[in-house]
Order: sequence, then structure tokens, then C-alpha cells
Amino acid sequence: MTDTRPVSVERAAEWLGVSARTVRREIADGRLPAAKVRGIIRILPADLSAYFERQKAACRSGDTETAGKSGYELVVAAALSGLSPLAPPAGMRKRSNLRSVGRWATLIEQANNRRDTTWVEWRGRRLTLRDLSEATGINLPALQSRYQRGKRGDALIAPLQRRPAHAAIPD
Repeated sequence: MTDTRPVSVERAAEWLGVSARTVRREIADGRLPAAKVRGIIRILPADLSAYFERQKAACRSGDTETAGKSGYELVVAAALSGLSPLAPPAGMRKRSNLRSVGRWATLIEQANNRRDTTWVEWRGRRLTLRDLSEATGINLPALQSRYQRGKRGDALIAPLQRRPAHAAIPD
């Protein structure tokens, strides 16, 4: 590119031999400098050339780790390279580093740690309605409905009283 005027995303994509979507993604990730002029993204030819040279250099060196990364990303990657984060065990997510170190919370623990979780006492244990449902075999919506109607304790898990069948009306 010999012209010094900024070019559109589509023109840059054509020059690089990639799609316009790829160019927009590179701009969004900070790997390709650009500016918005009256709502239209414009790229300087010098920035395009520098981007292309960085990509070429990364391909020549065979360094796919640094290919296309911005300087900031490379600095962060270098700083974090000595760290080896542990992957969470299956069905678990890492708790916030502010509260604990290396302790993983199960998805069930996370679900129970919500503001709207309903806790009940049953046989001297504190359970959620979901746990009580599993322990008693009563489905969860029925327990929730009973709890909302004010039933507590044994009334919460008492079997339903069946209404007697209506007797046929004599003619």
C-alpha cells in the first residue's frame, strides 16, 4: 500500500486476504490499531503493514503462541507463564480467590448459597427444600407449595388427605 489515507475494514480485509469479520475481530482484540471516523472504522496503511509484518515474523519463527497478540497480551502472558492454574474437578467451579485459596465449590453448594434458597429443619438437620424432597420422596413443587401456604414441621411432609369420592346422587 503506497497511499497514506486511512482505509475501510473491507479494503483492509481485501489487502490482507481475510474476511472483514476477521479484521474487526483483530481490531476488537487490540491486535490491529484503528480509529472510528464518523462511525466508520478506518485503518492506517502503516498500521496494516506493521500488523502484516508481525504476523509474518511470527509465522517465520514458528511461534504460534505469540502470533497476532498485542504487546500487552505478550507482557501478561510472560508474567503469568510461571503460574500453572489448576483445572477444576468435574462438576466444580473455583470459589473466589478473595475468600479461599484452592477450595472448589460444587455446583450444589453454589445452588444452596443463594438468597432465595429455602431452608427447613427436619429430624434435627437443616436441609434445603430440594434435599428434603429427595429424602422424603415428595416432589419439589409440592413442598414449595406447602411451604408457601405456611406449613412447617411435620405438616410440610405429611401425606395428603384424600377427599372421599362423591356419592352418586339418587334419582
